[in-house]
Amino acid sequence: MCDTNSSEEGESSSRKDKKIRINYDGDPDMAYLLDYENDFTQSQLFSQAQDDAFMEPNPEDEYMDEELNANNTQTWKTKEEAVKWVKEHAWKINCVLVKGRQSRKERVEMICERVGEKVSKKKKDMDFRYNHPRPKDLHGHYRDGRLKAHEYVEVDKMTRARMAPSKILSKLKADDKNNKTTFQQIYNSRNTLRRKDLQGRLVMQQLFWLAQKKNYAFQKKLDEFGHVTHLFIAHPECVKLALCFPQVLILDCTYKTNKYEIPLMNVVGHMSTKSPFTIAFCFLHDELKESYVWALEQVKLIIREDALPKVMLTDQEAALMFAIRKVFPNAQNFLCTFHVWNNVRKKCQGIIQPLKLKELEKIATLPDGEREVKKKEFKKAYEANESMCACFSNEWDALTWSITKEVYE
Repeated sequence: MCDTNSSEEGESSSRKDKKIRINYDGDPDMAYLLDYENDFTQSQLFSQAQDDAFMEPNPEDEYMDEELNANNTQTWKTKEEAVKWVKEHAWKINCVLVKGRQSRKERVEMICERVGEKVSKKKKDMDFRYNHPRPKDLHGHYRDGRLKAHEYVEVDKMTRARMAPSKILSKLKADDKNNKTTFQQIYNSRNTLRRKDLQGRLVMQQLFWLAQKKNYAFQKKLDEFGHVTHLFIAHPECVKLALCFPQVLILDCTYKTNKYEIPLMNVVGHMSTKSPFTIAFCFLHDELKESYVWALEQVKLIIREDALPKVMLTDQEAALMFAIRKVFPNAQNFLCTFHVWNNVRKKCQGIIQPLKLKELEKIATLPDGEREVKKKEFKKAYEANESMCACFSNEWDALTWSITKEVYE
């Protein structure tokens, strides 16, 4: 650490000086190290004469030699300007400086960010000697890959367009061949944008705010402690479609689709062109009758009273079927053929098309002559089972899509 008292009048007179001075010496052991000790004096007013005495850094000193043995004094008006110049000057020789422990109001110590090696858990046992070689470049350093203003705007646009971080980084590097941004910096910038959008709101508060702003059909149910237990959301365009095609509704719950592991009920409509469309989503606390009744009541609110659904398709969920009879008593409840076929195939697979993998493994261990005979027998039996399974599937389809018994026969 060098002596900052370069004035001939001594330390007492330098304290009265209203300019900020920085003296630095070359380190004979590590020339690229800038170990500054600043002597700052605070003042409220700066006269014109003092402004004229402000000394800009010498352009010839922008890149420092590895043989810095002479003192060089620069002056700044404020502490912030001095620290900024020191960091920029060190950056050009691949060194990143930070404030040291001895920084205080009237002086600051700038040290390398990687200085010191911790040898124990106690702060006093710190070795502040340099423990790394001089880097050739700062590729991968957070400052080297820091996003520029226009790049930050591009990241904001691509994030709102739901682009993946990998594609965002590829786009930035394609636009600028010298770009050294890392994945972590992309993730950090996305988190910064997200916090900026939240404006101090919690995630649930942000959801309520966006739903109100975008005119969503939105309802919630709270428990006695004020916790959200049920949540109903419907896009305004989906509501318009539901008003046009309310005749058929398809209801089903999905699981493990959110970090809270609560059921998500999907309400799907059916157009005259046989195209499905989503009407609403409803997060449920459980799959009891009360939860399904509350969800269907919210669905009923977005549909006209004179055009209620006539057909409701569900799986064989007893609580949901009970809620349909209570909320839509005039609607016909049909079982979903997809769920029915899955159950039938699961029950009949062992009879119609038995699995013979173990038998095939046994055949592979037989002698050559016997193995060929058994393979032919196995192939014949397998083809017979395939034919039986295909016939059963055709019969099932005919039964499923036949309107009456006479049509099926």
